Amino acid sequence: MERRGLPPGGRLRMRSLTAALAACGLGLGLAGPARAADRFTLRDVFDLELAGDPQISPDGRRIVYVRTAMDIMKDRPHGSLWIIDSDGGGHRALGAGDRRQSSPRWSPDGSRLLYVSATDAAAELWVRWMDTGQEARLCRLHEGPRGPAWSPDGRRIAFTMLVPETPKPPIEMPEKPEGADWGPELRYVDRLFYRADGEGYLKAGYRHLFLLPAEGGTPRQLTFGAVHDGEPIWSPDGRSLVFSANHHENAEYEPLDTEVYEASVEDGTVRAITDHRGPDDGPAVSPDGRLVAFTGFDDRYQGYQVRQLYVVGRDGGGRRSLTGGLDRDVQDPTWSRDGRGVFFKYDDHGNGRIGIVAVLLDDRRIRVAVVTYTSEKPSNVLSFVPFGEVDILVC
Repeated sequence: MERRGLPPGGRLRMRSLTAALAACGLGLGLAGPARAADRFTLRDVFDLELAGDPQISPDGRRIVYVRTAMDIMKDRPHGSLWIIDSDGGGHRALGAGDRRQSSPRWSPDGSRLLYVSATDAAAELWVRWMDTGQEARLCRLHEGPRGPAWSPDGRRIAFTMLVPETPKPPIEMPEKPEGADWGPELRYVDRLFYRADGEGYLKAGYRHLFLLPAEGGTPRQLTFGAVHDGEPIWSPDGRSLVFSANHHENAEYEPLDTEVYEASVEDGTVRAITDHRGPDDGPAVSPDGRLVAFTGFDDRYQGYQVRQLYVVGRDGGGRRSLTGGLDRDVQDPTWSRDGRGVFFKYDDHGNGRIGIVAVLLDDRRIRVAVVTYTSEKPSNVLSFVPFGEVDILVC
């Protein structure tokens, strides 16, 4: 492992989730006994189990992740929450039942764990107190929430949720006589993007931001309009939510042309931070609240363009690329706790790697240093969180 240009006093610790789980006797591959055949068959997919969405506790001692198995009776994945110590011990399930669990999120102080629990009928937000194991349902939702995020003070939760609407056809169908069979029900579509692989026809409506008290209650819709809003990121002062979305009038015809927006928690006022042609995705706000890091490129309508790491002021000024010299796509920018660097993930010859860009604001200079995880086998960096010495979770 190379160590170049880390912030003073910082050091990098790499932890392998696969190795930690293997130490507990859990190999996340074929869940059943070894097969004599040396060929992978279509039915074998139902024997696979996957680890995903790992979340490191604020103190770095525990990891909660989603363990996904395949339900052969319903032909769909089923997720459940598991926890493991960072040293590989204490591996166990968090709760049990038939509900599908996803999106675990630690509270800022590490005392609670927020997650989504879903059935075929509804989705719910639940919270678990980690010292006692007591759980409580915060709210019951008719649509699935996405991107739940704790406020910095742990008092509120933000997320996005679909607000359904029923498109009105331009013509009114005649009334069907009682007992008549006119074939399948007609479906009126007025959107360019109306269905997706694995989901089928999409519900009509728009995803908007919602706020929920950490004690539970009725969510408050924060944003409105005929536009979709992306998953929220809290500003350090807890007054704003930053997200990526496409609010342009021609959004359906220019789906890549996203911007970074900021919504006021007080009144829902939305303003654009970025404004250029091309994707601006994955925003991350610096600890001092002055800068926003994000990924994207200047769209020149080519078949492929390298996704770069950018920073921009919260006021929209000073947008600049930090990885123009790196011929690799970057993703998931995360600020170091002291705000002096931005970590990001990228792939290189089948290996998942970590890069860091040191941002020195005192003299307006930017120093780029690449820190990588190397392996003979392909790897995928899943999650990392900066606190003092930086923990990076690799699988």
